[in-house]
Amino acid sequence: MPTRMSTFVRRWRRSPILLTLLAGGVSCTDTPEPPAPVTQQVLPTTWTWRYPLPMGNELYAVQVVDESTLIAAGDAGTLVRSEDGGDTWAVQWTGTPVPLRGVYYRDALEGFVVGDAGSVFRTTDAGETWDSRESGTAERLRGIAFADRDRGVIVGAAGTVLRSSDGGTNWSSIEVDIEHELHGVCFTSGGNGVAVGVEGTILRTTDSGATWSPVSSGTRRTLRAVACAPVGTILAVGGDPRLYRREQVILRSSDSGATWARVESDGDERLYGVSVADDGVALAVGEEGIVLQSHDAGATWQRLATRTEAWLAAVAVFGSGRVAVVGERGLRMRSGDAGNSWAYDRPPPAQPIHDVRFFEGGEGVAVGGGGTVLRTEDGGTTWSRIDTEINVDLNGFAPTGNSSGVAVGVESYLTEDRGRTWSIKSRYDSNAPLNGVSFIDERIGIAVGGLPNAILRTEDGGRSWHDVRSPIHYPALFSVGFPSRTTGVVVGGAGLILRTTDAGQRWTTVEAGTRRTLMGLHFPDDRHGWAVGTYGTILTTEDAGLTWSPSDAGTDVHLQGVVFADRQRGVAVGYRGQGLVTADGGRSWVPIQAPTLAALTSVRISPSGRIFVTTQQNAILELAPPWGEDRAPGSGENVR
Repeated sequence: MPTRMSTFVRRWRRSPILLTLLAGGVSCTDTPEPPAPVTQQVLPTTWTWRYPLPMGNELYAVQVVDESTLIAAGDAGTLVRSEDGGDTWAVQWTGTPVPLRGVYYRDALEGFVVGDAGSVFRTTDAGETWDSRESGTAERLRGIAFADRDRGVIVGAAGTVLRSSDGGTNWSSIEVDIEHELHGVCFTSGGNGVAVGVEGTILRTTDSGATWSPVSSGTRRTLRAVACAPVGTILAVGGDPRLYRREQVILRSSDSGATWARVESDGDERLYGVSVADDGVALAVGEEGIVLQSHDAGATWQRLATRTEAWLAAVAVFGSGRVAVVGERGLRMRSGDAGNSWAYDRPPPAQPIHDVRFFEGGEGVAVGGGGTVLRTEDGGTTWSRIDTEINVDLNGFAPTGNSSGVAVGVESYLTEDRGRTWSIKSRYDSNAPLNGVSFIDERIGIAVGGLPNAILRTEDGGRSWHDVRSPIHYPALFSVGFPSRTTGVVVGGAGLILRTTDAGQRWTTVEAGTRRTLMGLHFPDDRHGWAVGTYGTILTTEDAGLTWSPSDAGTDVHLQGVVFADRQRGVAVGYRGQGLVTADGGRSWVPIQAPTLAALTSVRISPSGRIFVTTQQNAILELAPPWGEDRAPGSGENVR
């Protein structure tokens, strides 16, 4: 069994700062956390979610627009829209990678979403395009509601209350006598509304949000969501963690928020979402898959059975018993009988995907944490999870022939049918796994990793491996590539670069000119190559890795993968969904942003020229060629 250190290091395999610290490559005075998101203008790019479908971001809010239209908003500026009551969903994106925490549509075409950093977006074409509205604040915004066609309110952190009197075109700040974060806002009728938040805060308005006054809630617990019925009933739910026990709270008002009473509930899980329909059916949802149901507008509640323990963030009740729930990693649940039974669109297990490679003919394999193996048979358009007996992290994969390939981690596995089935071939006896693998031909390959570092070589297509002496034992090694059949390069922590000219039998050190951890490596031809790493490090070589020079990335984002279509056009990817593209051989780089805030773990170009990116949150994305045209990869990509 792997040691405790082995499990710990595998779990953090894609945390270059930690691994570099373990390898002695960064002093303790370096900043320990990832850098902030790129703030300069990003290049507009087209991304498509390929796995999971329709997407895998967290969803924080959901709204019923009409009997068939649902809108949900979530992480990284992502929305999903259903026009058939939740049976199918289409992904939309505001183009700005901020978490979206509140959504309000006035009809099927016009809507608003709000989120972090004072973000307010408006659409008038059903979410096809979005324009940013000036909010006048940089605070996190959590909720939005309209009292009528013209008058709307947004609430958020630090007691933020914004108001519009022109249908959401312009927003101005309203002074309120609190500094607590507000989590939600809603209106009943006649201009009556409430906003709720931290420490049991309830604010009430009777003039459509022009003025607000505090109302006693009778609790100090955080109120995380609020729902209004037109008849004047309002429900607020929430809860806080406690040192020895959790505490759940449900409050009810039957007079448009003037007075409140606490309602008994079945459970102690925190509640994050609530919705009430005109017919009195109400549902509340929260952590660990809890769903509570009421048939009397929240006066009494019962717990419903669900087949999930996921975090549920928001709920929308249609009326006529129809319900939609959204939450963790894009989870969507729907019910036609007020929650008594459920249909689930479940996200895949929360495991990172570390690598993706393709065979000729459109078949490909992706591997990742916990033994994750995915396959495609249509060039990467659709992916399916393969059930295997592998239960260890897989960090790298390389085809070795027409149908065979090798995946490496703590153990190495061999497939001879393009990823359909797998057999274990060898175990790596160390405190850390193998991180990368590359094959020169069907028989000769190199795998690297370790802590201390390790270089393994096979001459039988991965059926057996033997150690190759490394000229230096520390730090860990992360990536390996061969620009030709005899010349190979390995990169790792503390700027370590090793080079071979005899197909991996002997290795020598090469001066990198940096002490930063190098995570990704790619050669598009037999001389030109690029290595990327932490703090925006990009190195380039024009002599097959013998000498290296820095390339100015213009950012300090940690980069984990790089690929070039040819000597001029390349893509690098890294933390917080950020990446870079170049069209001039790395002389200049332009930022790009994926529709996720997860770390991007690798980037590859398929034999047909399609660009695929894997993420730390079990996703595969496709990036349309940012150079405006398709082109097959250079010869370096075909080196296994």
